Amino acid sequence: MRTPEEWADSCFAEAVFLDAREFPARFEELLAHKDKTLVLFCRSGGRSEKVGSFLIGKGFPSVVNGGAFTDLLAFKEHSASK
Repeated sequence: MRTPEEWADSCFAEAVFLDAREFPARFEELLAHKDKTLVLFCRSGGRSEKVGSFLIGKGFPSVVNGGAFTDLLAFKEHSASK
């Protein structure tokens, strides 16, 4: 749930970009991923929280607020070093 500027600055290779400013208009694009665990992240975690609540309300069974992108990046790097 990043802005285009945040996405250009950094992202995960396996991540799917969805501009926070275009949500929920593009919500239906996520339906193909409804059976997967969705980890949402943004700059601070606020937008991810709002979108996550929306998706849970729409019946998505496994939505995680990954919080701030920098926190997720640190976790991923820490996990890879083990």
